[in-house]
Amino acid sequence: PLYFKPVELRKKERARKRCILVTGHSLGGAVSTLGALDFKTRYGEEYDVRLINIASPRLGDHRFASLFNCKIPDALRIVCDRDVIPTVPSGMFMYKHVGHEALIDELGNVLINRTPIEKVFVRGNSSRMSAHQFPAHDQAIYGQMKRLCLEEMSKMCQNVWGIRRSGVEKKTGGEETKREIEESSPRKSYFCCNA
Repeated sequence: PLYFKPVELRKKERARKRCILVTGHSLGGAVSTLGALDFKTRYGEEYDVRLINIASPRLGDHRFASLFNCKIPDALRIVCDRDVIPTVPSGMFMYKHVGHEALIDELGNVLINRTPIEKVFVRGNSSRMSAHQFPAHDQAIYGQMKRLCLEEMSKMCQNVWGIRRSGVEKKTGGEETKREIEESSPRKSYFCCNA
């Protein structure tokens, strides 16, 4: 209990903010952007709010973007090269992205906050919907992990997602159930906060 701890420790624990990480993909990325701004305006004094989006479309105009960037300056948008969704709605309709952009190609190369010249010449001419699917994002992120010499973490992530996907896709008769597959998953010990 809190009252058994020395006064100095109690002050430090009260001063430390808990973190709310808001994330989403595609339309969920747009909704999570609104949610992160709402959390920050409502609970900014109590919690540290962070945002990581994957393939989020543009959401608001320049006033919304500057308000958002003022409230949550370290927001990150992960964009796969040639993904069509982050390009809509068009910038000519005055929509603007929020946060910092991290463009990842299929080899794992990353460009952070590209310049206007890089936006024209680095991205290929043809956008494709296959670049918006999860396998394209997985390939790009695992490529980045490989570049950072995080092969062990990459294999662990692939194993976790493989177990999860096989548990959802597989309809087993009697020997293995979905619950048993989830209980044997290493994500419980590595990725859960309450483990």
